[in-house]
Amino acid sequence: RPPKRARPDDYDDAPVVRSDKLWLDDGNLVIQAERTQFRVHRSVLSRHSVFFRDLKDIPQPSHSDEATARGCPVIELQDEAEAVEFMLDCIYDTGRALRKPSYKELLLALRMGHKYLVPVLFDNAAKRMHKAFPTELTAWNADDVYNHFDLHDDADGNYFELLSVARAVGLETVMPALCLHYLNDASVTYIAVCRDRQPIDANDVVMLLLGRHQLVFKQTRYTLRWALNEEYGVCETPKKCDRARSRVRDEAFVRLEANEAEVVLDQIHLFAPWTYDDIGLCRLCSKTAQNLHTAGRKELWEVLPSIFGLGSWVNLHDFRIQQDDRDDE
Repeated sequence: RPPKRARPDDYDDAPVVRSDKLWLDDGNLVIQAERTQFRVHRSVLSRHSVFFRDLKDIPQPSHSDEATARGCPVIELQDEAEAVEFMLDCIYDTGRALRKPSYKELLLALRMGHKYLVPVLFDNAAKRMHKAFPTELTAWNADDVYNHFDLHDDADGNYFELLSVARAVGLETVMPALCLHYLNDASVTYIAVCRDRQPIDANDVVMLLLGRHQLVFKQTRYTLRWALNEEYGVCETPKKCDRARSRVRDEAFVRLEANEAEVVLDQIHLFAPWTYDDIGLCRLCSKTAQNLHTAGRKELWEVLPSIFGLGSWVNLHDFRIQQDDRDDE
């Protein structure tokens, strides 16, 4: 919706203060968030934000009933002052948006970049999200989310907030890998604790826990099917190979059954590359098992979105700031 026009009778008793960082003497527009004002250049905002470029109802100081500050029209945004300062700072210092963000900065970049259609904010944040939570299994195995931002760097932050933000800004393709990351990193107990202490959506809790159950159940059909007592054909040491497969299978289930609520999925290596060269399989069985494991990983990855109730990879799409919206930047 359009920004609210600031009027004197809207003000409460708290004093309005100027931003120490973003009060530019030659600015011709004042942005107010909460009780903080930022004096900026309308042309700069228009160049970097489709929202401000297309805004037609900016109040003019010639109208006596409109609030002004030093002769500049005042636009009041319904956002926290910290979020607005971050957005404006990145608009004036575009290099900041390119640097590795903290978790909080990533959330702000996604939210504010999406809401006010600021490519320098949204595109860079979305690019980091796509790299951290890819659609391809090879990319998932080759990278680490913490190369792009740190989910744990804000002690008071909501660990699961990124899930709701990604959905809100329309980054559908990152959702399956993001959900998998949470389950690789967080136990059932931790998710339950966060549900009590943080504003994680109840539907997200259900999605994660049901998805976890499905992944654990499907491991025998996909990534661990090589460990079942299937017919392997020619084998150099049948009894030894059968014992080796049974041992791996049993250990996987014992690990879960011992204290399932505390086990994170990363401990059962659902999508990890082959790591069983030294378990005692003969040369022929090892090759067969590795092929089954590789195929199972790929097949399980293909159905990953459906495990979280997200449909299929091909039906997931991402919000983008349209190219024709950028042409006048």
